[in-house]
Amino acid sequence: MTDTPSTRRRRKALLVALGATLTSIALAYVPLPTARALVGSLTPQAWPNVGLLALGLTPLLAAFQLVELAALAVPRWRALRIGDAAARAKLTRVALFIGFAIAAVQAYSVVVWIESYHYSQPGLATRASFGWGPRLYGMGLLLLGVALLVLLAALIRRYGLGEGYSWILVGSLTPSVGVTLISAGNHVSIGQRKPIAVLVEILVLVALFVAARRYLRDSAARAHDDPLRPREPTAGILPPAWAVQLLMLPVTLANLANLDLGRIGLGALFARLTPGTPFYTGAWLSVTAGVSLVLSRLFLRPHNVARGFAELGVAFDGAAFAERRRAAVLRSTLLVCTLPLLSYALSRFVTGGAPSISLVAVVVAAAVFEDIAEEWRGRRILGGIEEPLLSMSRVYRVAPARARLRERGIDCFVRGAHHRTLLSFFGPFIPITLFVRARDVNAAREALAPAATETPVPAADR
Repeated sequence: MTDTPSTRRRRKALLVALGATLTSIALAYVPLPTARALVGSLTPQAWPNVGLLALGLTPLLAAFQLVELAALAVPRWRALRIGDAAARAKLTRVALFIGFAIAAVQAYSVVVWIESYHYSQPGLATRASFGWGPRLYGMGLLLLGVALLVLLAALIRRYGLGEGYSWILVGSLTPSVGVTLISAGNHVSIGQRKPIAVLVEILVLVALFVAARRYLRDSAARAHDDPLRPREPTAGILPPAWAVQLLMLPVTLANLANLDLGRIGLGALFARLTPGTPFYTGAWLSVTAGVSLVLSRLFLRPHNVARGFAELGVAFDGAAFAERRRAAVLRSTLLVCTLPLLSYALSRFVTGGAPSISLVAVVVAAAVFEDIAEEWRGRRILGGIEEPLLSMSRVYRVAPARARLRERGIDCFVRGAHHRTLLSFFGPFIPITLFVRARDVNAAREALAPAATETPVPAADR
């Protein structure tokens, strides 16, 4: 590879992203002061649970989704949800405030759990001093950990390669993958699992990762030719996870209401909902398909797509889109239903239980890696002198925006599109950003005049 200024800038950006991600992984293993005495009694896999980053990004992600749901439900706030960058920034500030409020509650739970663990272990209680002082100190450190993750993500977004939260989320999974592999090796050594079963599971997970990346890459290439034909899951990749929650919702509500499901004739039915059984898998598959169909039609409403195309000055054929929308909804449903089927096949014929690593996590990781690879290729094409042009919140605007710029002979690349597409409505923390050459910014703004004036990237994010 020729060592050009463009190559050096890309390498520097990649090193920034890798450095920030590795820093987040290392900080996860820094124990809280009140937890140092009990680290030795925990397995390495559990160390991050009492570490500086024990909360992770979970409270912030929950807050972003709550704010997105509120903005969808309240008519006055909908304009902020689909508005310009300044409008989205208001929602982001609210989400961060709510996220840290949630984090404070979770931080209190963590420090109280650490106290209770000390008192439950002989010899530990006398070595710890608890009270509101240590509690507040521990809570403050946990909130600081969340803030550090936000800052590291912002550092990657500003100076690195790819979207910051994507790197941090994938980085948080990396240690668990290593621990899982070590655990599988230990199970083989004591005869609990056969080596061939472990090898087959690893090969299946790797094949799923590679296949997901290839499908996403092919989808992006096809979108260049026909922006009216979405090929990635229009409902995102989360319907299987939502289906699990919906299946267990009656049991959860019954437990909260202290209601015996057997007395109303549902006890035998829900007793059969044991994960890994054919009955459970069939129910999981059916609910997944239903959720995917509903969300696909909701997220791909023709009038919204038509408005998005019109704002970008791209022709919209309603009749053609109606036909392709049906195909896209069906394709999306079939794609997300492959995960429950594959999970059942692994548990039934290979692992004897749930897969060691979540299949949804594997697919999301593939999307993040493909986003990074596309940005690397895009920066190489643009010569390393790129400027952010648009920050889009609606996934279906990506293809027509790229098509419009291609018509004008303007090269571009998109950051975060695959990850956001798989998260769909539930990924507002992953912005989709369109980049062009610095010298093409004015021409690109003219080509996308309505959108460029509607959703410019703030100067602070450039």
